Amino acid sequence: MPLDIRYNLFNFAPSELSHSAFWAWVLQCLDADSISELAGPQRVASRFVNRTGGAASTLHFPVTVQTEVSYRKRKDRIDILVTDSSHTKIVIENKVKAIPSRSQLERYYATLKSKEENQYFVIMSTAFDNDVKGSVPQPWKYLGIDDLIDLVKPDQDSHPLLSDYVSWLTYQRDDRMTLCRDALTDHPLKVQAALKKPEGQWELMRVLTSSIPGHQYRGTNLDGTPWTQFRFLTGDDATYDHLLLRIDSSSRGPYLSVKQYQKPPKPSRLHKQQRRDSLRKWWSEAVSQYSNGLIAGRPSSRGVYESEIGVFGIAENAPTMLQKELPEVLKAFTSRLSKEGWPVSL
Repeated sequence: MPLDIRYNLFNFAPSELSHSAFWAWVLQCLDADSISELAGPQRVASRFVNRTGGAASTLHFPVTVQTEVSYRKRKDRIDILVTDSSHTKIVIENKVKAIPSRSQLERYYATLKSKEENQYFVIMSTAFDNDVKGSVPQPWKYLGIDDLIDLVKPDQDSHPLLSDYVSWLTYQRDDRMTLCRDALTDHPLKVQAALKKPEGQWELMRVLTSSIPGHQYRGTNLDGTPWTQFRFLTGDDATYDHLLLRIDSSSRGPYLSVKQYQKPPKPSRLHKQQRRDSLRKWWSEAVSQYSNGLIAGRPSSRGVYESEIGVFGIAENAPTMLQKELPEVLKAFTSRLSKEGWPVSL
C-alpha cells in the first residue's frame, strides 16, 4: 500500500456514513463566502451543483445540508439532502462499495418526486459498478469515480481533506486498472489475485465474449465471493435452458465454466438431464475440433436447476490461451445449437 494511502484519512473511512459526512461538509461550504479557508471546498461544491443542471445550479442561500434523512415512515433514508431558501432540493444517494440498485433508485424517486418543488436526484458511486451505471434510471444523475476526481482535483491543494479524498479516489481507480490488466496476463499469481476481485473477473469476461451477443452481469456467493456471468442464450423457459459462461473461484483457484440453467426443470427433471447430456456432447465436440491447447476439466452438476456443461481451470488455461481459442469454440457450439433447433441469435 503506498505511503500516502496508508496514512490517508479515507483509508479508514469505508462506510457510506463517513463519505456522506465528507460531502455534506463540502456542500455546506456553498454559502461560506466569508471563510477564506473554505474557498476551495466551496468551489468544489459549486462544481458539484453545476453538474446537476437546471435551477440547482443557481441555489438561493442560505443552504441547509442534512444526512440520513428518514422518509416513507422511516423505512428509507436520504443519504444527503441539500435544500436552499427557495426550497430547491438535491437528493443524493451515496455508494462507497455497494452496487447501486436500479429498483432502489426508482422507488426513491417515485416516493420523493414533487410537482411543487425543484428537485434534482444525484447518485455518487465509488463502487465498481460497470454493470449498472449505464442503466441508472432517469432523472438520476450519475457521478462515478472519475467524475468525482474531476470535481475535486482542481482544488485538492486548498484543503487537506480534499487532498486526501483525491488521493484515495485515484488509488481506487488505479488499483482497478491494475486488476484489469493482471486478469489478462499469463502470470499465475497476478491472474489468481485479479480473478478474486470483481474488476478482474469483469475484464476477462468482457474480453472473452466481445465477439458474441449476450448479457454480462455479476454478484456474490453467500460467503461474499464474487462471480461474473455472461448469458449467451436465453431459453424459452419451457423447452430450452438458459446457457451462460461464469467466472468463479474455488479452493482450487479461479475457473471458467459453461452452464445450463432452468428453474424449475421443464417439462421434467429427466428431460433437463437429457438436454444436459446433449449439451455436454456438443460442447466437447466443439472443444476438440476448434481448440489446440485448452485443457478441459470434469463438469459437475450443481443441483436441480443448473449443471456445468464444460469447465476450464484458469491455472491450466492461461487467459491468453482462453482469449485465443474460446471465442471459436463458442461460435462452433452456438452454431451446433442453432442446427439442433435451439433459439440462438447468431
